[in-house]
Amino acid sequence: MPQDSRPKDQEAHSERAPLLYSGVATLVDAFNLIHSVDRLKAILTSQGPHAAGRALIARVVSWLQAHPAPPNVVLVFDGTRPPGQPLKPQAPTLRLRYADHADSVLVELLDRRGHHTLVSRDGELVSCARRIGQEVMTPASWWGELCAEQRAHTELNERDRPLSGAEKAYWLEAFSDKPKGASKPHSKAPGPPADEPKLSRGEVDFWLREFGEDPSS
Repeated sequence: MPQDSRPKDQEAHSERAPLLYSGVATLVDAFNLIHSVDRLKAILTSQGPHAAGRALIARVVSWLQAHPAPPNVVLVFDGTRPPGQPLKPQAPTLRLRYADHADSVLVELLDRRGHHTLVSRDGELVSCARRIGQEVMTPASWWGELCAEQRAHTELNERDRPLSGAEKAYWLEAFSDKPKGASKPHSKAPGPPADEPKLSRGEVDFWLREFGEDPSS
């Protein structure tokens, strides 16, 4: 039997990998996605691949942290891990892979036991995934669903957020029957409307006699 010449850290990672990626996972061709999303592509152009990768990871982490049942996601990048990039992102179901040939890693992962979804528009990868019965999504479709779910979650949280004191005061004022800025009513009975004309002395005497009263009393 030929001796395994792989480095110890690579061997250990390969032994752990089936535990990480077996079952159901979304396998993302990271730079293929970055080139497919205008915002990420703009970061790639202006700030470089590491910044675009960090922006992608941050958005996926934010989505997974808010997800009620976060799926397993693997982002596969070309190249080495950027300096300062944590080995474990802040989302338990997210895994990061860096390789000289990302396509080879994606093919390996697609071929492992389980039902996976490939996110890529690379022709060879798409053909490989479909040939072995795995699902395929375009980067634009997957990113669009991710953003839509994140917006819906944000709106739901905003509706469920308790009102602040200022907001409560505003709505109580808005739905109150009391006119805005009105003072408490006086106990004195209100008189006739200001625009109603007053009776003359003759008219007063006339109506007193009509009701059996003596005007001179």
